[in-house]
Amino acid sequence: MSASTGGSNPHHGRDQGSAPPQAPTAGTANGNPLPPDTRIMGTYAYVPAIPPTYHFYNPYYAAPPPYTSVAPATAPTLGTAIAADPFTGIPYQYVSGLAGSERYPTSAPPVDPDFPAANHINTTGGAGLEPGFNYFFPNEHANVIVLKCATAPWKLARGSYADIPFHAAKVPANVTMAELLAGFGACNPDKAKNQFWEVYPQGGGAWGWKEHVRGDDEVIMMRTVKAMGWTQKRGGKQQTVFLWITKN
Repeated sequence: MSASTGGSNPHHGRDQGSAPPQAPTAGTANGNPLPPDTRIMGTYAYVPAIPPTYHFYNPYYAAPPPYTSVAPATAPTLGTAIAADPFTGIPYQYVSGLAGSERYPTSAPPVDPDFPAANHINTTGGAGLEPGFNYFFPNEHANVIVLKCATAPWKLARGSYADIPFHAAKVPANVTMAELLAGFGACNPDKAKNQFWEVYPQGGGAWGWKEHVRGDDEVIMMRTVKAMGWTQKRGGKQQTVFLWITKN
């Protein structure tokens, strides 16, 4: 694969060499013109590397109040330190069909304080899994929707609102209630203030609640999503659990 300084091998790292030896030079491939220094190897063309162009977008998403947009990203430059394998010292490579490149360090990824579990921060400081790793997904999940209204849903008057912001997540069945609260941003040092209510729509814009959980309840904090019954099917379909969470 070609990049800014030649080919790349996921095991040996960057190939600093030139075109393969004995490669005949030709001006066309399959009737298509090629750059002057292009060489043909069978049905593949070796094209001298062209420095990549970096595109950065800001903001990455429209941040709702009171959050602010992500600061503009700065394009990496040659000589910038890059994440490397701790055993071989070889830089991590993106092995893909997009002419892979090294992992340049960037600022910390934007994290919504109300949903920190949406990000996996790896050992290189980036969001997502380390290069070369896949995630082993659990078999069972619950469908959880967290309502993000300032007023408790059951206190909202019918017709007083058009819609309610929310987070929707597939939550593994083995997650405990303590992990669930923390993952949805309820991390007050005073555990009694980390609470959630399981709510349900009554129709016509009205909501009710059927279970209230506090973070200082040590017994229920050890209970898993599956033990709460949230992975059970209703009418042959996966149910959706609605929560309203607070830490104040």
